[in-house]
Amino acid sequence: ILGGRGGPFLGWITGWYNLLGQIAITTAAAAAPVVMLNAMLQLAWEYSLSPLAQYGIFLGFIALAGVLNSMPGRVLANFIAFTLFWNFASVVIMALTLPAVQPFHRPAKFLWATYYDVMQTSTGITNNV
Repeated sequence: ILGGRGGPFLGWITGWYNLLGQIAITTAAAAAPVVMLNAMLQLAWEYSLSPLAQYGIFLGFIALAGVLNSMPGRVLANFIAFTLFWNFASVVIMALTLPAVQPFHRPAKFLWATYYDVMQTSTGITNNV
């Protein structure tokens, strides 16, 4: 109705774009923790997960997402409230802890008045565009 004569076709395109977007975001949300876990293992113990182990953990996250999204609305609402609290609390904890454990602190002038051209110094690219 909103699209006029091309409305059904535009609605069909929109539906497919939404479906592909949901598949992509679910896949990325399940793959990101696997990449972070593998990086943590490499940094801490110089151990790397095999591709099969990474895929198994990825499938576990996909299954967990499926189970969580199959829960009744009340349970899902409580889970979302918990994750919201945990995200907020972790940001507050990091914001308070990180400055407190730093071995040295720079003056405020360094933050507000110092400029480093990171692109030029790290890549050699001099074009600002």
